[in-house]
Amino acid sequence: MNLTQVVKTLEEKYSVDMDMFMDFYKRKLTREDIAKKLEISDFVVRKIGDKLNLIWKKSGRVESFIKYTVELSADTVNAEEALEVPVKEVEYLTHKLNVATAAVQRSRDEANFLRNALRKNTRTDSLETKVLDIIEQALPIKQKTSINISINPACPSYASHVSAALLGDLHVEESVSPKDVGLSNEYNWEIMEGRLDGFFETWFNKYRGETRGVVFILGDIISGIIHDQLESTTKPTAEAVHDLADILHKYISTAACIFGNIDIHFVSGNHERISERIKSTSKGFDFGYLFAQILKAKLSGVPNVEMNISTTGYIATLVNGKVIGAHHGDLHRGPVHAETRTFKVYEAFKSVLGVEINHVFQGHTHQFGYFNTHKGACVVNGSLIGGNGYGHTNGFLNLRPSQTIVQILPNGDIDDVKQVFLD
Repeated sequence: MNLTQVVKTLEEKYSVDMDMFMDFYKRKLTREDIAKKLEISDFVVRKIGDKLNLIWKKSGRVESFIKYTVELSADTVNAEEALEVPVKEVEYLTHKLNVATAAVQRSRDEANFLRNALRKNTRTDSLETKVLDIIEQALPIKQKTSINISINPACPSYASHVSAALLGDLHVEESVSPKDVGLSNEYNWEIMEGRLDGFFETWFNKYRGETRGVVFILGDIISGIIHDQLESTTKPTAEAVHDLADILHKYISTAACIFGNIDIHFVSGNHERISERIKSTSKGFDFGYLFAQILKAKLSGVPNVEMNISTTGYIATLVNGKVIGAHHGDLHRGPVHAETRTFKVYEAFKSVLGVEINHVFQGHTHQFGYFNTHKGACVVNGSLIGGNGYGHTNGFLNLRPSQTIVQILPNGDIDDVKQVFLD
């Protein structure tokens, strides 16, 4: 039986159009797809394929179709041309698909670029908007009253000594209600001013005979909302930032008259946030930094006052031949009576600033401490705010408000560390 008879028999037996069958076959449809299109079973497709000796692998279909066409008395060349049409269609469609894929990829890349640029611009615009809002808030400044301190005419004389005032953890604009701390403390703007009066009055009267004054501002000057418990007690506003700078301008101007020369060294804390989190490598923009810039501008006309502002969270200065490093204490804690951990603070200064320090001043913990290592002294300042609701509920009880005064000898050693209680 020749192929023509076989084809005719198959058409009659299975009621299938063999021209359509072979057209689907040469277009490389699967057996399942052919069965669906011709509305026959997979079994019938396999039987027809077996009768015609068809090869179902893609690589063998061209050869099978040419053989089928030749045996049906078709011209071989015509059969190849017949095959060439779908092959060319596939090649053309493949080319178009590749072009479309490349275009889609370019579009995706462009979209990603624009998306990243938009996000960057959004972040930049957001930060710029915040800065502008802060500056606008700072314009209506309240007129502050003069500082309320008294200075005794007589004072001890400390030739070549340097007096350092440690000022930090003021948490200005955070309020403490007595009922939230077991009646052990109360804090608001007026109480803050009174405590500052008491601290600077002690500094001016006890150490005014020294030849130089240094102020270390150790961070957390302004209180921010860094956890839920501060949500109802804290209002970090630019007006408070500016008013605080106005107050400290008066204290430091007075200090410049008393000590002759005043150096101020400022580091930010972890509460003075504009952003959600201050990065350790970029503590260069927050409410504390804004405060420092305003204070520096106010002091620019005061003789014998120099102010240095850190943007890394670390600062170092030479005092009587010894290097003092100051930081807030949140990035690398060096708690007193834990010498090995304190040495990690020394290593941090070496890593960030490239300097070997002798003494280190810090804050953050609100708990005063002082001890000596074989390298130098470690002094941890207290806090002006004292105990607050957060500390009370987390086991930090009876934290009395205090700040610290340090006396530095002519050889750079620490002679006296005084915790000034302010409650």
